[in-house]
Amino acid sequence: MWLVKAEQDMDVAKWFKEKILFWNDKIATFLALGAIFAVVFGSLKMVLSAGEEEKIKKSKEIVKWWLIWLLVVASAWFLVSVVVKVIYSVGNV
Repeated sequence: MWLVKAEQDMDVAKWFKEKILFWNDKIATFLALGAIFAVVFGSLKMVLSAGEEEKIKKSKEIVKWWLIWLLVVASAWFLVSVVVKVIYSVGNV
């Protein structure tokens, strides 16, 4: 019994490429949503700090680091997508 059903005319390389890109998209989406949630949380915390400098400073740190994280996730998603597409396009030549 097969654990994974594949179409008869689909080769393994194409199937594997599609699975890598599918999971790349899902993982990047999950991490990006987490980062966006954290930025919103940090911003809300900053608004509700009532002018206390220590809370504002912590909130700015939260927002700063999660924006950096969002940039890292977007860069990683782009890099994995490009590398996979290039590798599989070279293999088809």
